[in-house]
Amino acid sequence: MSTRYSFRPLRFDAGGYVSMIALDTSNGTLVVAGDIQGFSRSEDYGDHWRIVNRGLYPDFWHRVACVAWSATETNTVYACVGDASTTSDSGFLVSTDGGKTWTLRSSTVHFAGNHAASPLPTNHPRSTGNLLAQGGGFIYAATYSEGVFRSNDNGATWTNIGFSGGTHYGRSIVIDPNDSNTLYVALYNENVWKCTNAAAGSPSWTQLTTAPAIVEEMRFVETTIYAACGSSGIYRTTDGGTTWDSLNGSFIDTTQSMWQAVDGYVSGSNHIVFFGCDNGITPGSDGARSIVKVSIDNVGSIGYTDVSSTTANVDLTIPPEGRSWWYGTATSFKDWLSGSSFFTPGYILIDPANTNRMWVAGSQGIFRSTDGGTHWRMAVNGMPLSGSGAFAFDPGDGQHLLVTTTDWTVLDITDGIANDASSTTFNPRLTNSKRRLILVCTDSTHRFICTIKSNVGGGCTPCGADAGQACPLRQTVLGVSLFARTVYRNKTSQQFVGLCRRNRNRTAWGG
Repeated sequence: MSTRYSFRPLRFDAGGYVSMIALDTSNGTLVVAGDIQGFSRSEDYGDHWRIVNRGLYPDFWHRVACVAWSATETNTVYACVGDASTTSDSGFLVSTDGGKTWTLRSSTVHFAGNHAASPLPTNHPRSTGNLLAQGGGFIYAATYSEGVFRSNDNGATWTNIGFSGGTHYGRSIVIDPNDSNTLYVALYNENVWKCTNAAAGSPSWTQLTTAPAIVEEMRFVETTIYAACGSSGIYRTTDGGTTWDSLNGSFIDTTQSMWQAVDGYVSGSNHIVFFGCDNGITPGSDGARSIVKVSIDNVGSIGYTDVSSTTANVDLTIPPEGRSWWYGTATSFKDWLSGSSFFTPGYILIDPANTNRMWVAGSQGIFRSTDGGTHWRMAVNGMPLSGSGAFAFDPGDGQHLLVTTTDWTVLDITDGIANDASSTTFNPRLTNSKRRLILVCTDSTHRFICTIKSNVGGGCTPCGADAGQACPLRQTVLGVSLFARTVYRNKTSQQFVGLCRRNRNRTAWGG
C-alpha cells in the first residue's frame, strides 16, 4: 500500500533585494522585481505576495532591472532582465496576464538586474529602476551599456537611437508628460542627455552639462524633474534641464551617503518629494535613517522631514503572518527602515491615485506606508528570500533543519515543519560562507556546512575537476569524514570554499 504525502512551503519570506515595484492603479495589483529571485505579485497593495516566475527558464531572467505596466496593452507588464556579463541571457520580457507568466519578446536589448561591472559601482547603486519610458506609441529603454533603444511594436523589435558602442551606461530615463517627443536619460558619469525629437528617424541629443555628473534616478512632478544624484545629493530642474538646483542645504548628507531613489507628487501648490539613500540622510546620522520627505512650495521654500528617524515609526504589531522574529530587538536583526545600518532603499513608489499609500523597496524587501510616510510596516508576506540549494535535517533533533540559499545565507530553522502562520521561532542566521552554498551535512555532535563558490574560473579546488564532472571533496573534522559531491550544472567552474561547524547548543559557527 502506497503512502501519500502532502507538502506545504516553509515560507522563507523576506524579499531579498527588491529592485523595483510597478503598480496597476486601476486595480491595485503590484508586480515587484528582485535582483535574483524573479517576480512576485500582490493583489492587495502588498499585504500578501505570491511568486510568479512561470516562464523564467534561464537563470539570468530572474535578475530583474526594471518592471513596468504597459501604457498600450491591457493587463500587460514589461520587464528588463539579465546579467551585465551575459548578454545572451538578457532581454525584454512580457507578461500578458498581469504578471502571472512571462515570455521573452526580444533579446536585442540588454540589462543588469544584479551586480554590475567596472566602471560602474559593483554593488549599489545598481543599474535598476526607471529604465523604461512610454509615450507617443513608443517604448524607450535605457540599457545597461549600449545606450538608448526605441520600439514602435510593443518591444518586439528595437532600434538604437543614441549612445552605441558599449560604453554608455543607462541609469534612468523619463519622458516629458506634456511632450512625448522629449526624453531625458541619465548615463553614468555623463550628466543627463536631452532629446526633443525622440520620434524622428535620427533623434538628436544635447548633453546637459550643468546637471550633476552622476544621476541615479529621475522623476517628473508636473514640469519639474527631481533627481537622486549619488554622492552629490538631491537636485531639481524647473527649466527643462538648462539649470539644476541643489536641494541639499545643510540637511542632506553628501559626505558618506549615496542618493538613489526618488518619487513625488503635487499637494495643492506644493511639491512633496521623497528621496532615499544609504548611510544616513543627514551628516553623521545612523545609516538606517534612509528616507527624507522634501516639501517645496510655489516660492521655493524647502522643508525636510526625516521619515525614518525612530523605530516607533515602524509598526511592530503586525509582522508578516505572525513571524515576530522579523522584529528582533538585537542590532543584527534591525537591518531595515529605522533599524541598524544596512537598509538600502533602491526604489520609492507613491500611488498617484492615493498619495498616502507608498512603498520603499531595497535590500531588505519592501516597507509600506498608508499615511504618507508617517508610519511604516513590512510588506514581504509570501515573497521569496532566495532560491534554496540544499537542505539537511539534524539527526539528533527532528525539528532542526539547515537550508542553503543562493544569496549568501544559511537559514537555521529550529522549529521544523511547525513553521507556519503562528510560528515565532524561525530564526535566520548568516554564516561566513560566501556565494552559492551547495551541500549541508550534519553528524550527531556538530553541524557542518560545506560551501561551493560558483563562477570563479580555473577549475575546481582542491580536486581540479573540470566543468561537467562530478567533484568529490573530502574533509575530515573531529574524525568524521565528510564528502561534498555535486555535479556541475550550467557553470563553467566551481571552487571549494570551506567547511563551517556549529556546536550542539547552536551558539556560534566556526571554521
